[in-house]
Amino acid sequence: MSKQLLSKKMPLDFRNVCVLLPDRDQLSLTVGVKATGQELFDQVCDVLKIKDPHFFGISVVKNNEYVFIDLEQKLCKYFVKEWKKEGSRGTEKFVPPLVAFFRVQYYVENGRVIRYY
Repeated sequence: MSKQLLSKKMPLDFRNVCVLLPDRDQLSLTVGVKATGQELFDQVCDVLKIKDPHFFGISVVKNNEYVFIDLEQKLCKYFVKEWKKEGSRGTEKFVPPLVAFFRVQYYVENGRVIRYY
């Protein structure tokens, strides 16, 4: 089941990001071209209603490896070519979204430390 939050056509100052979840579900989100990793992370946590987000992170694939992004950095640092290309295509063409992954970044020994309220 996919949670759609955007249309196929985007203004030049926004980008589509497809966030793949651990359960193989996906979120389609919209972020500004100057968005940071924290802004994308906050959107994902809001949609999923995650109350204890510090165990999770956003990763991308670089050189066939998952790399967690620095949430303080702008997303364009991680999607350099794709970020620039998408804006130059205009708003009339469908552009596939950039892909990021919502993953567990820190594992805990005892699951009781995670809040469920």
